[in-house]
Amino acid sequence: MLQNLSFGMFPTDLGMFEGLHHLKSLDLSYSNLPFSPIASKIVFKSLSNLTKLTLQFVGWKSMPHNIFHLLPNLKTLDLSNNEITYLSWSRFRYLKYLEEIDFSNNRIFLSGRLSVPSSILSLISLDISNNTYYCSCEILSFFEELSSNNVTIKYYPEAYSCTSPRSMADKSVADVECMQHLETIVYTIIITVLFGCVFAIMAYKSRYRIRYLIHISRSRHSWKVRKKSPQPLLFDGFVIYSEPDKNWVYDNFLPFLEKQHGYKLCIHDRDFQYGRLIVDNIVENMKNSRKIVLILSESFAESKWCQFEVLLAHERFLEHGPDSLISIKLEEITTFRLTNTLETLIKFATHAVWSYQNKEEFSVRILDCFQVKTDNIDKNNSNTSKHRCSHSHAQKIKVKEDRNKIFSDKFEHLFNEMCSRVDLMSETLCKRLDSLEKTVKSDITFLKNKVDKLETNLTSLQDSIIYSQSTSK
Repeated sequence: MLQNLSFGMFPTDLGMFEGLHHLKSLDLSYSNLPFSPIASKIVFKSLSNLTKLTLQFVGWKSMPHNIFHLLPNLKTLDLSNNEITYLSWSRFRYLKYLEEIDFSNNRIFLSGRLSVPSSILSLISLDISNNTYYCSCEILSFFEELSSNNVTIKYYPEAYSCTSPRSMADKSVADVECMQHLETIVYTIIITVLFGCVFAIMAYKSRYRIRYLIHISRSRHSWKVRKKSPQPLLFDGFVIYSEPDKNWVYDNFLPFLEKQHGYKLCIHDRDFQYGRLIVDNIVENMKNSRKIVLILSESFAESKWCQFEVLLAHERFLEHGPDSLISIKLEEITTFRLTNTLETLIKFATHAVWSYQNKEEFSVRILDCFQVKTDNIDKNNSNTSKHRCSHSHAQKIKVKEDRNKIFSDKFEHLFNEMCSRVDLMSETLCKRLDSLEKTVKSDITFLKNKVDKLETNLTSLQDSIIYSQSTSK
């Protein structure tokens, strides 16, 4: 017990305990013990077997950070009646045998959630009475945690009076009511649920776009593989339509293309595989279709599934160009119902307008879109025209094969659109040539009939003249 010592900064003063390796207890209370980390290290470096250290009234305002690892066997530490304002519990992590700590009558401010090492939770007793406390549920939880680990908190709760907040001034820490903590938890849960609901609503409203992004990412690789190694397609067209337009599809569209002209169309009511997800059926059957057909109407624009399929069709549009899509307008769609994607497809894709008045024109247009050749009627008289069409078609295929070697992917979309327009112009020209040939032939036949009639009338007139002359004689 060496109380009231006056330490200087001289080596002889700081090294006064050098060689005392077996010292067990040391009391330096009321001494002007230097706070300097270097000086503290020199003072305590030889006291590795010290089990009790008493440092009351030494004037420390905080604890040196580098002395406790020099005292691994310390069991009792008394730092009461000092001016310590901040307590770092982590500095005690080296003291595995620590049993008692006294921090009473300091200026330690305890507030918020405290991170306590296991060495503190294994104490026998702890005294932090007569300090400064911000009473909250966190502080109460700290004391409850110590109690649950069988740590004796000396003079608790009478010597633990709240200094803040103002509503708790001069009250005991034990009087803290944790209703505010419960309210915080309730508010947190309510806010979390609200955010979850908002997120769920947004996800539900955007579910088709989310599915679109997921399935596009899944199918992008297979699109590239199919592009490099083309495989036979199962369908000539994948038909996208809303439920109210189902009757028109079955009564007008399917009989015309499938029964009359032998095309194979994919209809979701009929051709989707049972047991698979609808989106998987849509993506897979679009891959296996040569063209995509949009049956446009007001109900189509309102249908969420149709909007989802339009997004996939737009991806196909970007991959293969406008020639891969056909849009059929059953009625005009209100402008505010048009999405940007649907408006783009309507603007650039090949389209046809349906009505009972222009049914024949509509049929010709659809057959042209599916690249149907001229019927075999009057085949012998149109061989030349057909030869030109087939020659043009062969040139078109050659151009499409060469274009992948010449143009980069950056210009592929533009080139596809140009090819589509050239194809349309070529097919239109071929059709007009055939029509012109038929018209000319019809006109020649008409003129020949007229000449035959004139010759007959002339012969009849001559016979009449001869007969009248013979009668007069």
